[in-house]
Amino acid sequence: MQEVNALTPAGKTPLTSAVEQAADVLDYRQKPGVVVVLTDGEETCGGSPCDLGKRLHDAAADLTVHVIAYRTSYFSWTGAQSVLGIKCLADTNNGLYVTAESQEELVTAFRDTLSCPMLSEARP
Repeated sequence: MQEVNALTPAGKTPLTSAVEQAADVLDYRQKPGVVVVLTDGEETCGGSPCDLGKRLHDAAADLTVHVIAYRTSYFSWTGAQSVLGIKCLADTNNGLYVTAESQEELVTAFRDTLSCPMLSEARP
């Protein structure tokens, strides 16, 4: 957790582009995938996370996008309004939207989103 606390947010947040690239790397159109997004604020590079969520869902129903919103009230430019876009991204892709304000909540959020029940049933 020291590493996370040592990070200083700087620059812009291309959230939509980053999630789209992650989905592409997972070849989401051809096979199931899970993306976990950790963000401290809203999209600031002109993308629309909600529109992306709808496009991803239309292209592949087996993609799950979880969103962990870490201290978004502290880092967000638009306050509660920014939550709508990133929450929509999770809601439209079978994902969880989890807020975390403390270290304990962040650990719980990662446990909840990375629990991988699909993998626990896999057999060689």
